[in-house]
Amino acid sequence: MRCSKKSLFIFATVLFSLSSVEILFAQQTNSTPNSTSARLVNGLPAMDSNPVIPDNHEYKASEPNIFQTSKIHIQNNSYATIVQPLAELNTNPFSIQLYEFLLAKTSSHKAQDQLIKDFYEARAYQPLWTDQTGYNQSAKAVKMTLDNAASHGLKTASYKIPDFISNQLEAEISLTNAAIRYAGDAAGARLNPRNISRLITAEPVLANIKDILQALGTSKEAGKTLEEYNPQHIGYKALKTKLAEQVDPVKQADIIANMERWRWLPHDLGNSYILVNIPEYQLYMVRNGAEIHQTRVIVGKPQTPTPVFTGAMDHLIVNPYWNIPPSIILKEMLPKLQSDPYALHAKGFEIIKRGRVVDPSTVNWSGSIENISIRQPPGERNALGLIKFMFPNDHAVYLHDTPSRGLFANSERAFSHGCIRVLEPFKLA
Repeated sequence: MRCSKKSLFIFATVLFSLSSVEILFAQQTNSTPNSTSARLVNGLPAMDSNPVIPDNHEYKASEPNIFQTSKIHIQNNSYATIVQPLAELNTNPFSIQLYEFLLAKTSSHKAQDQLIKDFYEARAYQPLWTDQTGYNQSAKAVKMTLDNAASHGLKTASYKIPDFISNQLEAEISLTNAAIRYAGDAAGARLNPRNISRLITAEPVLANIKDILQALGTSKEAGKTLEEYNPQHIGYKALKTKLAEQVDPVKQADIIANMERWRWLPHDLGNSYILVNIPEYQLYMVRNGAEIHQTRVIVGKPQTPTPVFTGAMDHLIVNPYWNIPPSIILKEMLPKLQSDPYALHAKGFEIIKRGRVVDPSTVNWSGSIENISIRQPPGERNALGLIKFMFPNDHAVYLHDTPSRGLFANSERAFSHGCIRVLEPFKLA
């Protein structure tokens, strides 16, 4: 029996959204100099000097331009230079200077340069941040956001802009590049989570340069608009408050690492979502901003940890089969079957060969088993229990019931192969 109810699910962070369920899995960090958090944070300065920004899920290191700001390389895109006669420009000398500078920059066909040129071209090359006397009020508000980057766990030095003395062009372009870089970093562009571990397949929704420039160019509160590229989730804001209070460098590293993890989540979690906090062994369901349900969960063992990702939950199955993952068959079941073909018979497991149930004694368990699968039929003995919550993912992990309900009484509940076992799953359903 299938029920088609969509939700967002997050593993912890596992996050599930319930109109499309998101799954977020949160990983706890240890407050030690060699902890995951410390290593992550110690690596961020290198990321800050060579920001990593994805395009089509491919990450390319950027390089500094003449003002020591950053560029973003986008593959498979080329731009034709559109030469606009100077006579069509505003007669403002700065506009002509800006036009000539941007035209020269786009000759290399770098994507960020072209997008900046397109933006200023739409403004008839009028400055956004400056006039002949200095930075305007919007620029000062943006500069304040950049100067406060450390409050978000970002590196203030990465967004330095020159003091306005006499070079209006340098000041204008430097601030534009710094704002683009800040928005990208705030949205999660400093690193690719997949480079940390194959079990982290979260995909940050990164800021688009064209959209950044459009938002800043039309905003009446440009500083606030820029700052809002940081996560707006309650959990992130709580960490930001703790960072401001903390003075211990190791604990600061823990906080910054977890703030960075929040950047991997969808910016909008939807009206309904499920969040599984892995180190807390707890599941939370949220609807319209209010927690409506929480319960205990069992998560992956240290040898088979629960992965970190977000996914859309689209249906649930009552009385599910358990189709055994190949990794479990090879590591745990095959040695037993080689000694005794009926070793799994008592628990009701079925041996499937080319789509048909076969007698286990007819299989050569010492040979190739690529055409063999193993499943456990529905019932009280089934490892998935009586209900399974489904959301497509690369890890073949789910939320599900379990016949081993006594394990929920333990304070530490890391017993699974990676899936999330849920206490009272029908209440969640």
